[in-house]
Amino acid sequence: MVRVGEMFRRPGKGPPDNSKAAAMDTTFDGGHRGPARRGVLLLIVLSMLTLFMMLGTAYLVVATRAKETARAFSRLALQSDA
Repeated sequence: MVRVGEMFRRPGKGPPDNSKAAAMDTTFDGGHRGPARRGVLLLIVLSMLTLFMMLGTAYLVVATRAKETARAFSRLALQSDA
């Protein structure tokens, strides 16, 4: 028979009732760390996306500056030949 207090107890909280429950508690975390791990995973994914966006932006800036520099040298070379 289930006691009233046990019906509403969260898994993994409170003392285990018997040794079998204690053994299960060590192998299964009771599910209370799932949302925290999802939050950490979300932070990792967002951090990686931000990192790749920053790398892409840096690449575009450097490529644009290199293109402008190449055009300037090209103009300078054409003007010195004339």
